[in-house]
Amino acid sequence: MKKIMLLFVFISLLGIAEEQATITLPGKLVIEMPEKKEDIKVLQYGKDKMVIGSISGLSITETIKTTPDTAEFTVEKKTEGTSLSEVSSKNATAMAKLKKYMLSLGVKESDLTTVSYRTDSKKETKTEKIGESKRTYVAKQSVQIKMKPDDFYNVSDILGEYNIDDLELETQETTNGVATYKFDIEEKNNISVENVKEQMKMKYKNIKDKLSKIGINETLITYFNNDVKYEEQTKSTEVINYTVTNVLKIKVKDFSNIGKIISKGQELKMGINNDLSYSLSDEKRDKLMEEKETGLLNKLTEKAMRLLSKSKYIIGDPMNISTNQDYNFYVRPQNVSYGNYYSRNIDSVGIKNSSNANNALQIETPSEYEFSVTLSASFDVLKDVKR
Repeated sequence: MKKIMLLFVFISLLGIAEEQATITLPGKLVIEMPEKKEDIKVLQYGKDKMVIGSISGLSITETIKTTPDTAEFTVEKKTEGTSLSEVSSKNATAMAKLKKYMLSLGVKESDLTTVSYRTDSKKETKTEKIGESKRTYVAKQSVQIKMKPDDFYNVSDILGEYNIDDLELETQETTNGVATYKFDIEEKNNISVENVKEQMKMKYKNIKDKLSKIGINETLITYFNNDVKYEEQTKSTEVINYTVTNVLKIKVKDFSNIGKIISKGQELKMGINNDLSYSLSDEKRDKLMEEKETGLLNKLTEKAMRLLSKSKYIIGDPMNISTNQDYNFYVRPQNVSYGNYYSRNIDSVGIKNSSNANNALQIETPSEYEFSVTLSASFDVLKDVKR
């Protein structure tokens, strides 16, 4: 790595040499630079070597296999109520308790991120019972009458006086033109069964007497029923229900803390989302890259030398070195059944129920994480010359 950094410095000096013959560094240290790039190349390779060109577009790729050292997942706290300030306060209190617990486990504040905070409201009608249920006594009976069709409207007018609107044809006799019709009588009050029955008798007697005056004397009661109906006394009011939803993303380096955090979240009635994933921290990835880059550069140099092995030319120093990484940012647990959100005995997000007596949570960590690294560079092509 140090060799690469020194090379970058040297190449940078190549770029400024044509513009500036003297470079003054802090501490009054002065470096005298050659005035021409050709002179710098002479300093780099010696007078018996001439740069005649370069090889570009060379690259080499290798796969790095390791194990993840970071886990991420989210928890969600949903709080509902009719007071927005109270709902917000309860939600914040629950999240504060979880954060305090995680900090005690060694989780850093910088590894906790609120990714969503949402407030919703919905108007609803709330019905509440007031007082005792109201009792209504009901009497019903069905009556058949025989009459000629010409009497229909006269009968209908009489029934209308008693709020009876339905008069239905049941049978038609062809011998004498007389038809059978049916109508229903209903009476209600809040006094008693006996009282409503008496009301029914009186109404039926009055109807029967009026029908008799127009010559209709054949009446028959075909159905009678007494009943009691209970009606709850209620009061309806319009209320606004508020919902606060807070989603927290948690980054964990010590995997043994995952189960503890999830258990604490359940204790605080939080939802554990099915999004547990594993990845590499920047620190570990940078360290792996540093360990790999020198070896990749040596292999790429050997590759360039093989290309010119049968010629009279020589490979010079590498230039324009760059690296590229191809990797998945996150890896989900394998062979795991993802369960239901808000499950009390979680069987999700890489966490399985244990069969032991304590029902301890078990975390399944991916055994392998891999990514590829590509190193690219170009090389000077040299030729031996005789001075």
